Amino acid sequence: MADTPTTLALDLSADLAVIRPGDTVLVRVPSDIPAEQIRRIVDQLKERLPDVADVLVLAGADGIAVYRPTDE
Repeated sequence: MADTPTTLALDLSADLAVIRPGDTVLVRVPSDIPAEQIRRIVDQLKERLPDVADVLVLAGADGIAVYRPTDE
């Protein structure tokens, strides 16, 4: 199987979330993205954001958000 590049297009806006160490990053993707591509996206985010607690993928929408369990 050929290795295909993974891209992640983000719609950046003025209300861009600030990602802090310990945050859980929620990535919303279209439902038709193959599982292998989702795994590569998660791996890339974990590599580039090593201090996040976890990266969760929600299929069916596109965008990105941050869940912060405390009021810091």
